[in-house]
Amino acid sequence: MKIEDIANHFTKTLVLIASFSATLEDIFLAKKLQDKMEILISSYIRLAGQEEDSNVAQYYITEKLISEIDETLGLFEIINRFGVIKKTTPLLLASRSLLSLKLELIKIKNGLYAGSREKERDSKVSVANNNFRTSPISRTPSQKNIYQDRELNPNKEKILNFIKRSPHTRTKDIIHEFSALSDRTVKRNLGELLRVGLVNKKIENKAVYYSAEN
Repeated sequence: MKIEDIANHFTKTLVLIASFSATLEDIFLAKKLQDKMEILISSYIRLAGQEEDSNVAQYYITEKLISEIDETLGLFEIINRFGVIKKTTPLLLASRSLLSLKLELIKIKNGLYAGSREKERDSKVSVANNNFRTSPISRTPSQKNIYQDRELNPNKEKILNFIKRSPHTRTKDIIHEFSALSDRTVKRNLGELLRVGLVNKKIENKAVYYSAEN
């Protein structure tokens, strides 16, 4: 049963409560009952006025309405115990109707909870899918590609071309080839080429060999 479908049930319950409230002989209890009716009506109006997709808001308003029904049923018990009503039949009918209304609201609350959990799962799946599609791994170019798109300085370009022509070349061979440069400059350029992934380094028998990345 949807929230809007309980309107007739709620109206019938209010009519039954009103039918015996006028016969209450205790002024204090009559005032308490009137206050409870006003609270029930106010909560129901709030519940009926919620948007259908506002599951969280509907859930908490429904939960509050159920709590107020429990308080009203407790007041009914007090009225019945003190015997301040001329006819008990309307009170019993109102109690039965209010209990039935409470059961319907519990069903609605459970349905709202399940719907909220399902939306939460769908939201998490959607976020995960979006994160996967926009992952830096899939969208960000590799450091190597970024560096290749930029112009190499002349020294790095010469060293890289030499390694391509002479794969598996040692550090001392590169330093000898570029004797015009200091050993420190050659090693610095090799380190930067390694860092961006344009060349690979391999150590064999304490000797360091370089090869160009394909």
